[in-house]
Amino acid sequence: MAQTRSKGKDMRVATKTFQSPCQDETLTSDPPVLWIPKDELGVAEDEIAHTRETYNSIEISCDGASLNAQGKLILGGQPPVWRLK
Repeated sequence: MAQTRSKGKDMRVATKTFQSPCQDETLTSDPPVLWIPKDELGVAEDEIAHTRETYNSIEISCDGASLNAQGKLILGGQPPVWRLK
């Protein structure tokens, strides 16, 4: 933590050093993927179509996730773009 003086007041400034600005996780991480469950009424498919049409940079999928008749989530696979880290 660095100390600076400004008009007689002590101010503490937190600094974070990067070797390169391109190493910042917000710049290098993959964009998130929205994973919503498929439903009997087709709301998920409508939302996927609307989201893809409106926000072409957002990935959205209902593959491998669904809701049963009681509204419980059923997972039938891995999330989209899932990978072991």
